[in-house]
Amino acid sequence: MYSISEVSKLTGLSSRALRHYEDKGLISSSRGRKNGYRYYSKEELAKIEEIKKFKKMEFSLEEIKSFLCCDENLLQSSLLTKLTSKSKSLDEEISRLQKSKAEIQNLLLATKNFFNGKVLEKGQRRIFMEAIKKEVQTRS
Repeated sequence: MYSISEVSKLTGLSSRALRHYEDKGLISSSRGRKNGYRYYSKEELAKIEEIKKFKKMEFSLEEIKSFLCCDENLLQSSLLTKLTSKSKSLDEEISRLQKSKAEIQNLLLATKNFFNGKVLEKGQRRIFMEAIKKEVQTRS
């Protein structure tokens, strides 16, 4: 067991920070029966090092608390599943946006061709006419 001052020296954290982490439920200490001082186990020292690692990665204390509560394998599995899903969702959104951009570029080309007196291709003509209809409807 290590006193709060020993833990402070070993971890480079102030005793105030250690008490704050304890207040937030990130770490726990046992109290000396005679003096009431806080004492920390080797397990808590390891937890403090984890907290420091997560703080360097700019996670909030609430986020860190949720990490510490989970089994590492369960946390890894959960994060990989969620991140894989998010990545797939972003890929779908990118695809949708690329399609939308291509439609806008095609409309832009059709508009330029029309106003430059060029003959519109069949697909451009349809797109251009739909755009005109929308424009007329929004002005009405």
